[in-house]
Amino acid sequence: MTDAPILPRFAKVRAEALAAVDSSNMRRIACARCGGGFACNPVGGCWCAKEEYRLPVPLPDEFAALGDCVCPACIRAITTILLARRDAGSR
Repeated sequence: MTDAPILPRFAKVRAEALAAVDSSNMRRIACARCGGGFACNPVGGCWCAKEEYRLPVPLPDEFAALGDCVCPACIRAITTILLARRDAGSR
């Protein structure tokens, strides 16, 4: 686990995630966007730490209700939407 400070708004989500881990530090969750199941390791070494796509924090209003982790496919989809909007606005 890292000692880096986390934003207060995510402290509760992180605490809930840590409380839900099994003996391998993994938790199975359903993606808040698509409903698909995936594994999350909030203790460290999770797939999301290696993900090249990054979501802004806080998320824009239309995605803010997602709250917890989303699956790899949804991270990529949301990032693609946000990048397309940014690029369209910069023309």
